[in-house]
Amino acid sequence: MFLHVRWSHINLADFLPFGAALEEATTIGGFISRFTQAVASETNSISQSLFVEDTTAYFSAKRKFVPTVSPAHIDGFMIGIWITFLHEALDFRWDPASVLVRMCDPAVLPQEFHGIRAIKSNDLGFSIRFPAAWLTIPLNGVFAPKDTDDLVGPQLDMLAPKGFVEAIRAILEKHISENDLSVEKAAELCGFSKSALARRLAKFDTTIIEILTVLKMDSAKRNLTSSNASIQSIALGLGYSDATAFSRAFRKRTGLSPRAYRQSVKTMDQ
Repeated sequence: MFLHVRWSHINLADFLPFGAALEEATTIGGFISRFTQAVASETNSISQSLFVEDTTAYFSAKRKFVPTVSPAHIDGFMIGIWITFLHEALDFRWDPASVLVRMCDPAVLPQEFHGIRAIKSNDLGFSIRFPAAWLTIPLNGVFAPKDTDDLVGPQLDMLAPKGFVEAIRAILEKHISENDLSVEKAAELCGFSKSALARRLAKFDTTIIEILTVLKMDSAKRNLTSSNASIQSIALGLGYSDATAFSRAFRKRTGLSPRAYRQSVKTMDQ
């Protein structure tokens, strides 16, 4: 149930769609404020806000629609991004006891994720509560790239996705075996409408269908090489109508039929 996404250093100015404006921010508060303003001009389906009450700050995302599929993973993904951002910006000043997250399914976050507390709320959004004093902390070094060459094992598993397309892939990969994973459902799982996600992906010269196809082919290759499952069962498990449709799509991508691909891998391993 946990959200197995790699976290550590992430350059939000590169990751989020409004990088140039965000990178001009000098404090945590400035960065979040610029983000909420940029989002307001990008979409009318989700509102992002930063609210300060006395000594407490609340950063929240609220949907203006009732989702038809669980938003748990996309909410968990975005919470992970923002908590990692705060954790790095604060450095030695990080105090997880001062942070409270509200989300629809706390179980999707790894246990003890940076020590934060997460409690259950509804499907309409999430919020992160933290000390308002953190808003004035400067962003020294947060946007600088981090050398990951020396990271191994668990450290390497905590690396965050490097960009928007990789993030979309990470979210959809968990659902790739669902038979009803349509383009519309895929977009909603990622927190977008079909048209909004299509526009965002067009900037990276790709589409929702292309990402779903690549994920299905990757899954098919793993199944073909690591199991004795029939071609028909693999096809149905990936949402294809039958083995013929799957074989046609697989051959188009790899130049081999599923059966020939499986045999070629076995030959290489001998």
